[in-house]
Amino acid sequence: MADDNSTMLEKAVQILVPQPCFDKYFVDLNFFDGACAKVVISKCLGFGIILGSILVKLPQILKIVKAKSGQGISLSSIMFELIAISANYSYGFQKSFPFSAYGEGLFLAIQTGLIAALVIFYGGNLIGSIGFTLVYTLIMAYLMSPLVPMNILSLFQSVNIFILCLSKLLQVVANYRNGSTGQLSAITVFLLFSGAITRIFTSIQETGDNLVIMTYVMSTLFNGLITAQVIYYWNTVFAVQLIERFDVRPVLVVGVLFQFLGCFMSSFVSSYPLLFFSMAVVLGIGSALSYVTFIVAVDKYFDKKKSIAMPLATSGASLSGTIFAPICQRLLEHYGFHGAMLIYSAIFLNCLVCAALVFPLESKESQRKVSEDNSMGMSFSRKPSFILYMLTNLLYIIANFIPNGLLPETALSKGVTQNDISLTFSVNGITQVIGRLMFGFLSHRLPHHIKYLWIIYLFGFGLSLLIVPLSTTLVHFFVYNLINGIFNGGANMGYNLTLRNIVEPKHYGRAISIALVMQGLGALVGNPFAAFLKDVSGSGDIPYYFGCFIFILSGLVLLPISNINQSKSPEIEITVSEKGVYSHKVIDTNFYAVRERDYELFNGPII
Repeated sequence: MADDNSTMLEKAVQILVPQPCFDKYFVDLNFFDGACAKVVISKCLGFGIILGSILVKLPQILKIVKAKSGQGISLSSIMFELIAISANYSYGFQKSFPFSAYGEGLFLAIQTGLIAALVIFYGGNLIGSIGFTLVYTLIMAYLMSPLVPMNILSLFQSVNIFILCLSKLLQVVANYRNGSTGQLSAITVFLLFSGAITRIFTSIQETGDNLVIMTYVMSTLFNGLITAQVIYYWNTVFAVQLIERFDVRPVLVVGVLFQFLGCFMSSFVSSYPLLFFSMAVVLGIGSALSYVTFIVAVDKYFDKKKSIAMPLATSGASLSGTIFAPICQRLLEHYGFHGAMLIYSAIFLNCLVCAALVFPLESKESQRKVSEDNSMGMSFSRKPSFILYMLTNLLYIIANFIPNGLLPETALSKGVTQNDISLTFSVNGITQVIGRLMFGFLSHRLPHHIKYLWIIYLFGFGLSLLIVPLSTTLVHFFVYNLINGIFNGGANMGYNLTLRNIVEPKHYGRAISIALVMQGLGALVGNPFAAFLKDVSGSGDIPYYFGCFIFILSGLVLLPISNINQSKSPEIEITVSEKGVYSHKVIDTNFYAVRERDYELFNGPII
């Protein structure tokens, strides 16, 4: 009996730990095998997704039932999504993939079908709801049977990528037209987004099927778009709302403390989950708070020549890559990872001094009034010019980090040493500073053509990537980093200064935070997709051609709004108080500057 229990337990463990890895872990006691670690992590994530998928759309179902309405939910989107889920599930079943690689499709199909039936039912069509359920059940029974040829399912899976993108795009359009996300559940949206990201890894590990992998890459991208919509239609631009409520300095201090805490915790952790929490969550929150607050602070503290102030203020981002790369290497060599993180946490504490020096400019009463004025919502996000601007932010960041991620490996494959290629990155950091300052100077001299300047820099960044496939020596890589650094610095400066010509100054804080959200989504997808292209094509040059295409496309997307003439007469507002003080507020509707000053007009009473 004991042997039977032992055998059952062993079989249960082998669901997550396949036989070869089971022997290494529990027979040879080798717990540090990298290949087995990937397999076990993939299995755990896969079954975790399946377990989560049982309830992932339950919040959406409950929300529809509670509201007795499907308002805000695109039925066309739901139908296309159901087709995509069904194709993916039936393809995985017929290909005999591990259940952990596709099993969530069964539960997602049931819940998505139920949502579609509820939307039809609450739309006043009971017969249609019942008929839809019966037809869908019969179709799925056929797809799961041996009657379906495998080549048909493969074709279905190929078309599935387009269907999936279309389903998500329909929901994006519906949200935009409604100006809200309606009965769309934020919990469901976030779970689908995180699940799609995880599935990229598990699909690579467990199936190796390019069709399946590409499906989840596109699912991540479009679920990310819907997630971004939920964020700004709900007015949950967290960092900016904190700034509007508490002002710049407190938020900056809290952000720095989070960064310190993330590094400090990382210096003591000994497991990956804890390291993920300390680095990705705690340090990530601190970085988001600090960076957004820093950008808003520069905009707020400078009335004139902001196009010069911003490049000067952000040039430290480029210099840090030059300075801290060798410092980090030396710290790791002498003190190890934990010691290096402890030293970095001490460095972050020094930033508290800088944050404390960001003194408030206005009284509390004035801050409260500004906060009330800024709470008028997100109406600017529906302007076509802003939508095109957001799309440009998403696209160019997808390709922005390809050189950082792939260039060292490319250089090594062509005979350039690791130390030499690190030196070229230092050159890139220096020229990025020059590129930022050049962009700021040109923007100041040509304030009506900032978007054109950004397009030129985007094109330049993209075209510079074409140098890499032609590079064979260290000199070539030096030339690339020299040219790329200039365009890189300007391209990463342009998104900030261009925004001033698209939205009103009072909306700048929220607009820039949404832009950074879109950039985060692009960064999340960019390098994994570039690596996927490299593996599929078998060529290390393909990611650079892809990056060039994306940069050119991002510039072309921005082109239709580049010649919009926003020039209007300035608005002048004069208020006279009983104490003989008047406030003179000039708003330049080209949005290059906002100036507020108080002047004492009379020492005596007003006549």
